[in-house]
Amino acid sequence: MTTFLTKHQIIAATASLGLSLLGANAAQAASFNFSYTFDPSSNGNNLPVFVNGMVDGDLVGNTLTNVSNIMAEVTVDTGASIVSLATFNDAQFLTRMFTLDGVGVDITTDNTIEPFLELIDGSDAKYSEPGFVPTETYNPDNWSLTAKSVPENDISGLSWLALAAISGISLKREKIKSFFK
Repeated sequence: MTTFLTKHQIIAATASLGLSLLGANAAQAASFNFSYTFDPSSNGNNLPVFVNGMVDGDLVGNTLTNVSNIMAEVTVDTGASIVSLATFNDAQFLTRMFTLDGVGVDITTDNTIEPFLELIDGSDAKYSEPGFVPTETYNPDNWSLTAKSVPENDISGLSWLALAAISGISLKREKIKSFFK
């Protein structure tokens, strides 16, 4: 009876640990790419201006929560080349509302210094630097937020290693017990 309980206890402990490792893995924030395309006529030069970036967060319904690690770049297509106008890092963003469909987006950097970026649903889409200010009414159709691709097997190598070690210990213990019988 002791062997029967011990085997089942080991199996239960292994399964429990495995499930908790899988659960911990699934709770990690996901990474997303985002972009906004300004109407070329919004800057007076008929040049396409783009905001492209990455952000981490948890997708809850249509909205990202626990937003962090925002990085963005503003570029302009001159026809001859794509020119980087500015880059922004996480610390520069004051508001951080990201949505899948673009409705409710509210992303701004500090407007007391230039360059300045603002994407606010129901208000302006604006990039401002000395001598270059594309401004338009924000359009959710010009917004994109997509999950970055992740490896097919989402469980980390460390989780698999832990499961293998526990299974190996369980098998080793059973072999030792059977040897002394």
